[in-house]
Amino acid sequence: MPRLWTRVLMGAYLAMLCKNEDVNVVDESFVYRDTHYGLIRGTVKTVLDFKKVERYLGIPYAAPPVGELRFENPEEPATWEGTRDAFLTPPACPQISWKYVHMHVPSFNHSDEDCLYMNVYVPQTGGANGKMAVLVHIHGGSNEYGMGAMFDGSILAAQGEIIVVNFNYRLSTLGFLSGGPKFPGNFGLMDQAAALKWVSRNIHFFGGDPSKVTVEGHSAGAGDVGFHILSPLSKGFFRYAIMQSGSPTAYWALLKDTNKAKASALTFGEKVACYTSEDMYTFKQCLKALPWQTISSTWYPNAPGKFCISPVIDGLFVPSNATKLLKDAELNGEAFMAGITSNEGTMWIRGTERVELTAGRFGLSMGDNNKLGTL
Repeated sequence: MPRLWTRVLMGAYLAMLCKNEDVNVVDESFVYRDTHYGLIRGTVKTVLDFKKVERYLGIPYAAPPVGELRFENPEEPATWEGTRDAFLTPPACPQISWKYVHMHVPSFNHSDEDCLYMNVYVPQTGGANGKMAVLVHIHGGSNEYGMGAMFDGSILAAQGEIIVVNFNYRLSTLGFLSGGPKFPGNFGLMDQAAALKWVSRNIHFFGGDPSKVTVEGHSAGAGDVGFHILSPLSKGFFRYAIMQSGSPTAYWALLKDTNKAKASALTFGEKVACYTSEDMYTFKQCLKALPWQTISSTWYPNAPGKFCISPVIDGLFVPSNATKLLKDAELNGEAFMAGITSNEGTMWIRGTERVELTAGRFGLSMGDNNKLGTL
């Protein structure tokens, strides 16, 4: 098993990534890039007074997960004729509340079940001596809220002279409903793997080096990054990984009890009038016939705690619990970095002015027995 490097990442990197201001941004021109699926047209903008960044928004990385593709693993996107414009922020995946998105993009409220799109930010000043490194960001939000475009990658791309990619993945019920072998769930993780695969196959068209891809995530996105390190289905899609404020061994990151997951699914089915005893195939077909708004607006409490809509052990993407996989599996990637903030987890504390960060409290957030959280 490859050696696991861990370091604590603090401050500047996340601050740069999270900067969502278009200060001194000027529309310049259009620019074109090819992909395996067709030609796209993006915009060139000037940021930080003089640095130019190409921005391609709303690139489909998978087929729309609608109709018969709802509650199924993602399929490749269709090709297109002519030129596809990539100017507009794509719709967010359906979610029960906009609060988290509005913390970053206050006026945004466009969601749709057809939501599997990515955004690519390419600095024109970068890569003078060869292909650029690539950072792929997996957004947080408890696997329940958020969208890739909460974080505009333009500033980080310009300052770091790297390509920045962010994307949407299916959330909450549509992304993580699970009911056993005929309804394995983890569709949101499968979407993330599809996005990483798209980057691996297409990023060279943008001047990126597919052998220099880093996958990075925050909060639930960090836990998801950990599962990509451990999953056989993410093998070969990235070289490095960064986990910030999350870990696959945190108690909220994985629902280990598949019976509890199935019970939660059946309870959800009762709420939307799709209860069919334990016939998971019929259950799934009933859900496919519902309006997506009905599904996304109904609470699905699939979590061991209050923090996250959790992936499950499905025997495919997540073959076993994370602690066992860390000991036994062949890890994906060469080097890894883990980071926390100076007040990690205190947003969940109410009515207490001062809280001591103990090893036990840290373990609840980042995971006990966790090689990704030691040293």
